[in-house]
Amino acid sequence: MLLWAKFLILALSLLLIGSHPSASQIARGSLDGTITNASGPVAKAAVEIRNVITGLFLHTESDAKGNYKFESLRAGRYSLWVHAPGNDSIWIPDVFVENGHITHYSVKLGSAHEPAS
Repeated sequence: MLLWAKFLILALSLLLIGSHPSASQIARGSLDGTITNASGPVAKAAVEIRNVITGLFLHTESDAKGNYKFESLRAGRYSLWVHAPGNDSIWIPDVFVENGHITHYSVKLGSAHEPAS
């Protein structure tokens, strides 16, 4: 094969490889917040998120102070589902995570055991 043809193939290959985004180049952000109810922080509340576009599903629990955190998320739109025993569950359909930012989203749960009026 001619030397110039080999050079052309090598140059095109490097150009294609260099244009492919690697995992480290994907826009990333974080989501955190606090889960509370009328009595204060809610520990061990289940916090679940789903990326609306990719379908990625992640789960965590709030700590003793009601805090939760998801790190290194792809930038985009997520839905958030929070539930804890003795509390009403809540679904938030639109939570936006931006590249290079921490999105703060705190949730106040209602009591599932409130007496009827």
